[in-house]
Amino acid sequence: MTTNLFKYLLIVENSKFQTLILLALILSLQPVNFKKVNDALFVVQGGIIVVTGLISVLSGTPLPLVIFQMTAQGGCLIIDAHRAEKSGK
Repeated sequence: MTTNLFKYLLIVENSKFQTLILLALILSLQPVNFKKVNDALFVVQGGIIVVTGLISVLSGTPLPLVIFQMTAQGGCLIIDAHRAEKSGK
């Protein structure tokens, strides 16, 4: 099951779905500590934003547009992480 999820992770482009797949991978491998899982997913989503931004720049998307998109995605990620932290307390 783990290899199938990993293969699907490489195909999916939507960062929300990638996060859910990574969560399923993490949950299937070890006992759950939700604080650590949320922290790890925050870092993974941030990395996905960076990678997609780099791919956009290399594919010819204008740099100001990429900077704007990455800033918007990062801001949404921070807001979502803050909401998740508040709801977990």
